[in-house]
Amino acid sequence: MSQPMCVVSSSSHSISCLFLPKFFIILALTLTRDSKDTLVVTQCGAEAIAFLKIYGVLPAATAFIALYSHLSNILSKKTLFYVSCVPFFVFFGLFDLFIYPNTDYLHPSLETVQALIPGGAKSGAMAVLASIASHWTSALFYIMAEIYSSVSVGLLFWQFANDVVSVEQAKRFYPLFAQMSGLAPVLAGQYVVRYASRAGDFG
Repeated sequence: MSQPMCVVSSSSHSISCLFLPKFFIILALTLTRDSKDTLVVTQCGAEAIAFLKIYGVLPAATAFIALYSHLSNILSKKTLFYVSCVPFFVFFGLFDLFIYPNTDYLHPSLETVQALIPGGAKSGAMAVLASIASHWTSALFYIMAEIYSSVSVGLLFWQFANDVVSVEQAKRFYPLFAQMSGLAPVLAGQYVVRYASRAGDFG
């Protein structure tokens, strides 16, 4: 049976090394969960969600799990945690700072996409596909957010925490993890309210 890769001490530095990842993981989870449906519904229509779940999220999640399983055989658990989390954070940061503010330049017009599809894609599944293609950045954000929400806490964080925290320390630290993660949605809510109101002022 493998031993934990390290044991958490009671020092504030060691505690923060665990609490901060949990806090930021939940913060990103709350922000993306609150944003993904809004983006897709307002830009592509509610019918696009079912389309994205079947043809976008399911294949992408399958690919992620396959890649994660492969990397778990060749990377240490600590490295695997960072390799799995960092790409999500990088994408969400790029989306907030660069992609979303420049969607007018990145998105083709709906008419342009429809012209590329035989029959014009005026109705049915092809119309949904055309709408998604004309707002591809929001569709990509939805897929990434769905995968992140599925694996961030249950798979990535708790696997990392179970290796860091010994069995004897679990009773002391795990309730504190829950309290720390409860603060993240509060901050996320304030962030959403602030920037939603600013977006309304500029809209």
